[in-house]
Amino acid sequence: MGKENREVKSSVLVDLMYEDESAEENERSFYNALHEEQLPNNIEIKKLRVENVVYMNFKNDFSFKTGDQILVLGEHQSTLNNNMPLRELMYIGRVLEQLIPIKDRYKKGQVHFPTPEFYTLYNGKDFMAVSYTHLTLPTIRLV
Repeated sequence: MGKENREVKSSVLVDLMYEDESAEENERSFYNALHEEQLPNNIEIKKLRVENVVYMNFKNDFSFKTGDQILVLGEHQSTLNNNMPLRELMYIGRVLEQLIPIKDRYKKGQVHFPTPEFYTLYNGKDFMAVSYTHLTLPTIRLV
């Protein structure tokens, strides 16, 4: 039996969240499946992405912002990776670079940004124990 192509699984998720004609509906459904309070239809969803153009081999699978409330960053994994918290911190930095104007980063007043939520979607064969509880980020959930 040949090796499975991990990139295919990841690209299906990326297509559903970015390229598909129902991408915004898919993002809204993803958000609603993970939150008790449903996202109102009048709340704008803005797609965000760390691309592979400048940062070679450094891209996330999907991320979006819901109004001014929450940044959702998602990553698909078919193999275990204990460095996901590190990678998610790197992703949030690159996403915040897109959201916060350069001049605002140097102002005296505090810059406010939406609360980040990180999700790792894992469908591998190995058992995955959840051990991210040592992080102090606002929300980290494994699905």
